[in-house]
Amino acid sequence: MLPPMPPQRQWGTEAEISREADLPPHADWLCATSAKDAQDTLNAMVGRRWDWLVVDHYSLDALWEQRLRSVCLQIAVLDDLADRDHDCDLLIDPGLEPDLPARYALRLARRTEMFIGPQYAILRPEFDAARDLLLPSVCSTQRVLPRQLLVMFGGNDASGHTFEALEAIDATVLSGTKVDVIVSAINRDLFRLVDFCAANDNFSLHVASNKVGTLMARADFIIASGGGATWERLYLRKPSIVKIVASNQKGPLEYMASIGLLGLYGSREELETALRQAFAKGVAPPPDVVQNGVNEIIRALLCRLVTLQLPRPLDLRRSFHWLQDRSLRQQFLMHGDAPLRRGHFQYWRHLLLAPDKRVYSVYQGRHHIGTAGLRDIDYEHLQVELWLYIGERKKRGAGLGRAVLERLESIIYEQLGCRIAVVHVSRFNLPAYRLYSRTGYQLSAYQDSEELGFSKAVDVVRMEKNL
Repeated sequence: MLPPMPPQRQWGTEAEISREADLPPHADWLCATSAKDAQDTLNAMVGRRWDWLVVDHYSLDALWEQRLRSVCLQIAVLDDLADRDHDCDLLIDPGLEPDLPARYALRLARRTEMFIGPQYAILRPEFDAARDLLLPSVCSTQRVLPRQLLVMFGGNDASGHTFEALEAIDATVLSGTKVDVIVSAINRDLFRLVDFCAANDNFSLHVASNKVGTLMARADFIIASGGGATWERLYLRKPSIVKIVASNQKGPLEYMASIGLLGLYGSREELETALRQAFAKGVAPPPDVVQNGVNEIIRALLCRLVTLQLPRPLDLRRSFHWLQDRSLRQQFLMHGDAPLRRGHFQYWRHLLLAPDKRVYSVYQGRHHIGTAGLRDIDYEHLQVELWLYIGERKKRGAGLGRAVLERLESIIYEQLGCRIAVVHVSRFNLPAYRLYSRTGYQLSAYQDSEELGFSKAVDVVRMEKNL
């Protein structure tokens, strides 16, 4: 008999919830248990195997991430606190605190690739364009008297920092100074801000603007809160004075202030004092420490992406080398001795030219790791047989087979227009059998092992899936 499949695990039971004693510091921001949120996320992602899951939430930690492993091949985490464990393949934190790498090392698996530091800031293309236009001033270290201010507090600004800043500017600003004010559409003081800016010609209000890069680029001095916009201001080398509006911002912003990247203020009086000093002495651009890390991060994501490509000559040589491995040949239902070089390449020539077959090299990033293909393409009965193997020994058991399987199924359904996928697998190849069973393949009522020439000792079974 074939081994029974284990029931699908459901999270969120009392037993699971009771294990969540060691909660991350911001667990209450989730407004649910980690188990409940994980199950809801699993439900939303059902039906597909995802290449990447990107996690950006202070309440989520390794426990939540482990629960999502069943539906995603890789996990990337955005963090800037280093205050909880993570089970991820990629961690991104553009923070500047000097001990960040060491702090994360205690909370990550050894396999995790870390992108830590301001060279990995995640910035929109508009800031690259703005920086290019600002190139002379970006390279400058000279002080300038501010003639254009920018006020920018995100979210709903529940404490009214935007309006407080405008009143401070109104009390201290030099004649002729212009002020841009960027707010979201949910700012709590939106109507007051509209009235204030309408009554003051020097103030311009921008609600939910899509020109943040342009407005930031023309500013000489910026009044703002912390958060992701901090890296935007530093990338454009804009002098700024910042108010800490959340407890998690305190440590990072205080460190940045200590090394001269920005100023801090806590009250309207302190802001007015800083403004008077800026108008009297001028402001200087902060050090140039931030880079746009988007391209680097994208390369890292793509480097782990599994794709099917047309075979190249070197791929055929690698497949010949892989098939010298007896255990792989047994799993792949190849009997007898290892293939000889001449016979191997003759077989591949036949395979590549056969009208009812398709063959692919399996790549992860730029690395050839396996081979896959389709055969017996039957348009009359709308069915196709697929096969695959991961040749690189160190890549086996890492969940890559499932990604390859889904790509083959996509070709069968979308390109060939067929609706039934067929596989043949040995009863004794439990990893392969479990893979197919868990992805919806069932034993076929028609078993054709003997017709295919398989030995009874191999005990091959036919499985099918309706796509």
